[in-house]
Amino acid sequence: MKITFFTIILFLSLQLNLNSVEFNILQFRYDENKTLFEFNYQLHSDSLFYISDTNNTKYSSTKFNLIVTSTGIESINSNWVFQYPKYSNDTSLVLFDKKYFTLFPGQYNYKLVVSRSSDNQEEYTGKLDVRDFNSKNVLISDILLAHQIFNFDSSQHNPLFQKNKLFLIPNVEHTLSGIYPYLKYYYEVYNIDTNSKRNIEIEYIIRTGDNKDVNTFKKKKGNVSNSFFDYGLIPIDTLKNGVYKLVINIYNNSSLLQTQVSKFYILDPNRDFHITQKFVDNISFERSPFALMTEEKVKYEYETMKILLTEFEIEKYELLNSVRAQQRALYNFWKERDPDTTTAVNELMTKFQDRIEYATKYFSRGDIMPGWKTERGRILLKYGFPTNREIFRAKSGRKAAEEWQYDDLYGGSYFFFVDRFGDNSFLLVHSTAPNEIKNYNWFQEFNPAIDNDGSPKYNSSRNADR
Repeated sequence: MKITFFTIILFLSLQLNLNSVEFNILQFRYDENKTLFEFNYQLHSDSLFYISDTNNTKYSSTKFNLIVTSTGIESINSNWVFQYPKYSNDTSLVLFDKKYFTLFPGQYNYKLVVSRSSDNQEEYTGKLDVRDFNSKNVLISDILLAHQIFNFDSSQHNPLFQKNKLFLIPNVEHTLSGIYPYLKYYYEVYNIDTNSKRNIEIEYIIRTGDNKDVNTFKKKKGNVSNSFFDYGLIPIDTLKNGVYKLVINIYNNSSLLQTQVSKFYILDPNRDFHITQKFVDNISFERSPFALMTEEKVKYEYETMKILLTEFEIEKYELLNSVRAQQRALYNFWKERDPDTTTAVNELMTKFQDRIEYATKYFSRGDIMPGWKTERGRILLKYGFPTNREIFRAKSGRKAAEEWQYDDLYGGSYFFFVDRFGDNSFLLVHSTAPNEIKNYNWFQEFNPAIDNDGSPKYNSSRNADR
């Protein structure tokens, strides 16, 4: 009989999104070639869907599908089911589980699909840069922040959460509240040079979100091996609510060898009785992908979504003079347009990203222009996929063309694209939608490879009356 391991912890937690599955991905060295890809996740018992069996016991079955790809080739396609029985005396619980995978170092994309019921499905996508821990340089694994750290006891502890000789329950959200007055951490260090083993010193820094150090201490490791792990507890009871960083520096004779950083968040109503929605929104922003975007990525995101912005929003954005302010503006833009805030996924943003990918794949003009910048790409990004799309190949001296129909746009709208110069540019030459280009003589002027059936779509006199 297959046994599904999971761990339950009852604790005070301010859930930013009760309906979501929270997860994080940590990386550690696995062997000479591969990296250990550790997938930690948690669910809230109140967010699950329950059915009753023949004994009137309620249970939930949450299905997971994790796909990791590189250049379109699947490296991981894993399906599993997380089952949880709910008893009448159950209180509100947070449930923890994890999965282990191995990957070769490189660039990957991942997609996680979580199905809590037949009609409730959440999808998460992202990029994954798998690190190579087998270089000659000293390297630090990802930092695992934990709810619990104990010496592992096989008679009491779930072996799924064993690392070396420790039992570790990951703090998936990296959020601390009053019941946990300590920041608990674990990490591993690799590739220590033989001549450095006796002179390793580790520096720990607690740093605020605006890069002010509030706590610093060091400790010597003595005679370590080529690889070692370290863990500990740092008191955080004097810190105010906010965003912080744990910085770990590895030194050899005062020479800095390597640094690793992990964000964490203190969100405790007992420390500040005036926690506002603005404060919670700030924490949500700091935990979002927008807070980690590089200047180049911010510029790209703005350029792609600019098509959706109003003139006032464009004007406000272009007055921003820092990357941080621009990151927050992008975050707020999508947050305000989230059609269903009860789900973990912003459906509109997901659809928009799908449009960009489609335009990039099918409308790009080599190195001349990415697909989302073309006329067809612009219309796709702005209005979505058409109800009907007809493609007309060039023939008998007549130009290739496309006709896009949107049944629900302004009571029914058409967009006509013509490859005017035979270079696959497909420029928009006419549309019946408001605020788009109008040329009621387009059919006669550009001679598209479309059979004119007398429809007002193609004829200037009736088209002008539309």
